[in-house]
Amino acid sequence: MEKYGERRIQIVEVLRKHHETLTELIKNIPEKEVIKPIPKVKIPDSPSMCFIDGGEGFRELSGAGFYMVRATGLVMTENMGEKFLRDLDLGLISYDDNTKDRVELLREAMELEVAIKSIKEYKPDYIFLDGSLYVKASRKPIECEEYSAYVRNFQRLITLVQKEGVRLVGVSEDSKSRLLKQYLNQKYSVTFPDFFTDPTILNIISEKDKYSTVKLTPKKGGVGYTTAYLKVHKLANPLRIDSLDGEQELDKTLSLIEKLSKGSKHYGYPVPLFLAHLDAKINAKHTEWSSKRLSHYALREFPELAQAILGKTRRDDRPKGC
Repeated sequence: MEKYGERRIQIVEVLRKHHETLTELIKNIPEKEVIKPIPKVKIPDSPSMCFIDGGEGFRELSGAGFYMVRATGLVMTENMGEKFLRDLDLGLISYDDNTKDRVELLREAMELEVAIKSIKEYKPDYIFLDGSLYVKASRKPIECEEYSAYVRNFQRLITLVQKEGVRLVGVSEDSKSRLLKQYLNQKYSVTFPDFFTDPTILNIISEKDKYSTVKLTPKKGGVGYTTAYLKVHKLANPLRIDSLDGEQELDKTLSLIEKLSKGSKHYGYPVPLFLAHLDAKINAKHTEWSSKRLSHYALREFPELAQAILGKTRRDDRPKGC
C-alpha cells in the first residue's frame, strides 16, 4: 500500500503538469476552426442501409488454439423491413507470434464478406462498418494467409462500392487515432502529450454537447478517405467517421448518423450498429463449451492425438481462485 500511495502521488503530479501545459496549448488553437456544427442536410426519408459488426472468441488448448468468429449484417430497407445476414466459422489455429491477430483478421475478413454479400443481394444506399476505414486500409502486414484473405476482401469491397455507388462508412466508437492530433501539431505548432488521442483532445478543446469537426482527407493505397469526428450527446465521446466520398457526402452521413444515434442516449452510437454488435457477440462461455464438445468428440475417435492437441492447458488445472 505504501508503494501504491507513492505512485499515485507521482501520477497525479504528472497529470497536473500536463494540465498546466494543455491550458497554454489550447489558447493557440481557435475552437471555431476545429469544432463545427453538426450538418443539417436533407436526407431521403428511408435510405436502405446495412450495419455490420463481428465477434470473436479464442481458447488456448495444449497444442493449438480454438477460435470462433461471427459476422452480422443488419439490413434495413423500406420494402423489406429488417433482415439479418449472418456468417460463422470455428476451427483450430496454430500458435505463433501473431495467433490472436490472425483470429482478428479472420473475423474482419468475414465482416467484409458479409458487406459484399449485402451489396450483391440488397444494394443498400449505405453500408456502415464498425471501425475506421482508414485504419482497416492501413493494417500492419503479417505474413499469413489470413492477412492475404483480409486484403483481398477489403479491395473487393472498395471496388464494389465504387462500382455500385454505395456509400461506405466506418464508425469508430472508441477511436485511438492521432490523425487530428497530427493536423493540429502541424497547423498550430503545438505538441500534445504522447498518450493524448483525438477524442481526448476534442474533449478538452470544446465543452459543447454536440458538434462535428474539421474534415481531414488521409490517403492510403491510392484511395482517399474523408474523416471527421461527431459528438451527438454531452456524455458521449466523439465518434470517428470515415467515408470514401467527399466532404459534401460526408455532411449527409454525419447528419444521418446523428439521427440514428438518438435512441442510445448517453452512449451516442448508431442504434442499428449496436444491434449488429449484440447479434455477433461471442461470449467466453460459448467458446469454452464449443471447444470442450470438439475435444470430447475427438477423444473418442483418436484419443492420443486429441489429448496432445486439444487437451487442457496447465492453467486450466490450477486450483480455483488462483
